[in-house]
Amino acid sequence: MVQIKQTNLPDVVKVQIAKTRLGKYVVQLPEYEVFTESDSLEELDFFINDLIFALFDVPKEIQLKIVYRSKKDRPTDLTKVDLNTVNTHQLLATRDIANHLRA
Repeated sequence: MVQIKQTNLPDVVKVQIAKTRLGKYVVQLPEYEVFTESDSLEELDFFINDLIFALFDVPKEIQLKIVYRSKKDRPTDLTKVDLNTVNTHQLLATRDIANHLRA
């Protein structure tokens, strides 16, 4: 796994999403034993990125230029998201910021 040197961000993060009995979504990064929760599927990407940025202490100016997204295309019908399985999220960045972070 390639690490971005300045922030120690991995290129790929494993993410597990589960729905609670109360209807909330719990997001866990099983490799790091951290989690967060979301009230809706629409908010998941924000909370996943927020959790990763907090875990790796990513400065705000870098947070605005990178994002983690699911390697799988999320269905347009969010009720069909594959819960309780581990998916991977890929780091996406412009070439310039990626080169800068790895320098």
